[in-house]
Amino acid sequence: MARAPRAERPVPCPEPSEAVHLQLAELHNLTIVYIHQLHNCEDVGRVSVIPSSVHVSSPEAFVSIPHPVPEPLVELIAERFQLLAEPMRIRILDQLRDAPMSVGALSDSLSTSQQNVSKHLGLLLRAGVVAREKQGTMASYRIEDTSVFDLCEQVCGGLQRRLEQQWALIGQEVA
Repeated sequence: MARAPRAERPVPCPEPSEAVHLQLAELHNLTIVYIHQLHNCEDVGRVSVIPSSVHVSSPEAFVSIPHPVPEPLVELIAERFQLLAEPMRIRILDQLRDAPMSVGALSDSLSTSQQNVSKHLGLLLRAGVVAREKQGTMASYRIEDTSVFDLCEQVCGGLQRRLEQQWALIGQEVA
């Protein structure tokens, strides 16, 4: 009797080398400098981006970027959208919105494994979206970059406008 092909186990990615960490740190520093330079520009026809280190409670939080967007900045923006493109990460962020939580508490409230929650929290932590606070042997996670909620609200507003337009079309055809 032939055996079913065995599912391959995912191979864990190796930790990035020190050189990669240094390149990422350098890119991060250049981006921060670039964002601060752009913040002082007065050019009108530009698009707004929210830097991860700025809370969006004030109008100064929006930074103008040139059109076309420089390639290094395109990559950083795409990475942020890619990070938030996973539904479980949105659910985790939503749970953390009110108060810090442990991996176990998040796992229970989201009905998923602690391993799954830990994997997503690790990515959010490396991106600076959440922060980890250790209390003895326990660790809790909290929102570090509240601008992710502003981004989600922008997306939801766009979805609502689009649905309203579609409903208006359906209503016109039915009448």
